Parts: sequence; C-alpha cells; structure tokens
Amino acid sequence: MGATQFPGGCCDDSSHLLAEYVFQELNLILDLVHGEFGGLNNEIRSHAWLSCDDVIIDITYDQFDWRGYHFPSVYLGFAGDFHSTFTIKTKPDARYTQLSDQGGLGGAYAVVSARL
Repeated sequence: MGATQFPGGCCDDSSHLLAEYVFQELNLILDLVHGEFGGLNNEIRSHAWLSCDDVIIDITYDQFDWRGYHFPSVYLGFAGDFHSTFTIKTKPDARYTQLSDQGGLGGAYAVVSARL
C-alpha cells in the first residue's frame, strides 16, 4: 500500500519510528511484536505493534477497518480479543537505529520528529 493509504501496510515502519521517538524522549526501549495469521477469522496475514511488559502500543490499529473492524486509530492497553488472535514473535529493541538495514527510516524519522 502506498503512503496515501496510511496506516495500511505501515505498521512495521511506524512502530520502528515510534520506538525511536519513545527512546529519545523517555529513554525507554520498546519491543516489536510481529503477529501472523490473526484477526477474528484468521484473515489478517500479518501485523506489527510495540510492547512494553504486557502493554501494547498499536499506532496503526485502524488499518483493518476496511475488513469490517471498527477500531480507534491507536490502541494502548493489554492484549484483547484482536491482538491475542495472532501467532506472535517478539523482537527486543524496536528502534529503527537497531536495524541492520535501516532503509529510508532515518529520513522519515527526521521529517516526523521535526514536526513534533
């Protein structure tokens, strides 16, 4: 999906950028959670969000509304009916600066952080 369809297909990159921002502002390292084959009918192939202990931070939560869900833009809380449907893998330290292949995220981070 393209940039005009945000947040669809942007969960991974968005999570990396937010993790970097949280670290810069709060010195807190968040984990990246990759979920596969979830949704209430296992119709969602993949999704990514951040976590800290048992708290989920999902800033692209509403990207599945086109599939009939009615989610708010951002989710902050514990795993509920939606997130718990995925098979998950957690990677420590979700900051984009920790990626071996940072791609264009450094430029994206500069643009976003300049506007905050």
